Amino acid sequence: MKINIDTHIHTFVSKCCQDRERTPLKAAELLSKKGFKLIAVTDHLWDNPAVQPNNWLRRHPREELESLVNEMRQTVFPIKVLASCEADMQGPGRIGITPEFKEKLDFVSVASDHFQLRDFTDQPVPAVPEKLAPLMMAMFRDAVRSGLADVLLHPLFPDGYHELYDDTLACVSDAELFDSLSEAAERKVALEINCGVLNAQRSGKFSLESLFRVFETAKKAGCLFTVGSDSHNDGHFELYHLAEDFTERMNITEEDIHPLFRVS
Repeated sequence: MKINIDTHIHTFVSKCCQDRERTPLKAAELLSKKGFKLIAVTDHLWDNPAVQPNNWLRRHPREELESLVNEMRQTVFPIKVLASCEADMQGPGRIGITPEFKEKLDFVSVASDHFQLRDFTDQPVPAVPEKLAPLMMAMFRDAVRSGLADVLLHPLFPDGYHELYDDTLACVSDAELFDSLSEAAERKVALEINCGVLNAQRSGKFSLESLFRVFETAKKAGCLFTVGSDSHNDGHFELYHLAEDFTERMNITEEDIHPLFRVS
């Protein structure tokens, strides 16, 4: 599938963005020249008053993203630009966005597997696949059922435990995987094909077959999809060919893209 959408782009509002001058307009102008039709700004956010964020998430308050979104609403872009966020998840029932703020965005993206935030996200104890697998699945299902997530970012990929990914996924039965993905399909929660994860796979720490298993099952379950570069610098805009190869292998077409992100 030819990639002409990117629903996971970070700007200067995300403290991990390596280009502190990146704005939504600059990203749109650059990608419009590459033939893109739609992008989404998906900056980090923590906006759950019931849960205290860690130091990293505290640097991503609602006010900064809200200001950026308000500015975006007044900007004329060369292509369609949507306002989203990357809402983190501490654990089941603890997602970093409120229903009230969700209404100010075009859609909400949730990362249910940011296990690299060791001082914040629930951790497997001990850190072995047999403990990580049920935690990963519980957080995935909770995000799907929350009513807050329109997109699950890098789904069922335990960031921070790349070397355990293959064995962790092997602990999940085919039936559990299919049932969980079927629930995402029923609720029309899109699964992201993440260029950053596809690029990380080339390090050899985990197998491409694990990603194939998740997305082959998702396709059978009737899931909807989107594509995100997870871009923190312009160099990440050169990774779309990985998603194109992956969608071809998985037989994912434009008809499988979530209606929010379909372009003519």
